[in-house]
Amino acid sequence: MIEFKILQANREAPFKFRGFDDNKPPKGFNLNYYSEVYNGTTDGNGHDVLDKLYGIFNLSPPNDFKGHSLSISDIVILNGEYWFCDSSNWMKIEGVNICTRCNKSYTQQSEIKGYCQECSEEYEAYRLMIDEEDN
Repeated sequence: MIEFKILQANREAPFKFRGFDDNKPPKGFNLNYYSEVYNGTTDGNGHDVLDKLYGIFNLSPPNDFKGHSLSISDIVILNGEYWFCDSSNWMKIEGVNICTRCNKSYTQQSEIKGYCQECSEEYEAYRLMIDEEDN
């Protein structure tokens, strides 16, 4: 079984429903604009799971699902890997950093040390690498 979470951009997110290239800021994705709207487990392997979840959450979402249909700019986390739903494919987002003190999430494009904006805890920031995966 594969664990998954679905994250959707909050209303105030400037990039909601926009594609990957249009919405990635210079310092990486700001995951703090996202909220978890669903989590669960499913069977399947790799990229097929993303397509399966896309179908489920667009055609027949579970009754306890509180978000909108899975759409462009949404993020699916599969076993700790972050996948961005783009217009025609899934983009893998690597280099997600989570503050161990307050759980705030960051992504960075350069190899620097950072400080959490919430609690000033130091965290390591790694290069943001993006791999395109075709459907």
